Amino acid sequence: MYGVPVNRVNKVMETLQLLDKEKAKVSSLSKGWKQRVLIARALLHKPQVLFLDEPTSGLDPNSASLIRNHIKRIQEEGTTIVLTTHDMHEAEELSDRVGIMHAGALVALDEPHRLKTIYGKPEIEVKYQQDGKVVMKSWPIAEEAVNFAYIYG
Repeated sequence: MYGVPVNRVNKVMETLQLLDKEKAKVSSLSKGWKQRVLIARALLHKPQVLFLDEPTSGLDPNSASLIRNHIKRIQEEGTTIVLTTHDMHEAEELSDRVGIMHAGALVALDEPHRLKTIYGKPEIEVKYQQDGKVVMKSWPIAEEAVNFAYIYG
């Protein structure tokens, strides 16, 4: 496959913890395992640029963490990654620069920290269940705490 040596296939499968699933049909795997297979397939030939669309969407926390850690590893090896996500925490964790799209146009592009500084609100939003309904409330954060977070965070 892709003219890739077997040892490369085994290394990628080991890194993404797929060795136990090597005989399984992909159609029989859970979403998390399928996502690992897709990423493994994309990485076999050591691409210079890799496009990932919502790589951890809908995954359990362990699978998402494994995939994020692998993405970081391949970035360190020199692969440029273009990532689409709605998860701003993930974008911040995995990206040097973040672009924000609105109505098909790029409306902001900068380092994640700078975007938060420019566009972020000094408030905390909490979602919780009350009487069987999801309730969302926002509270302002003291300006001193915001400044502390930007300086030390």
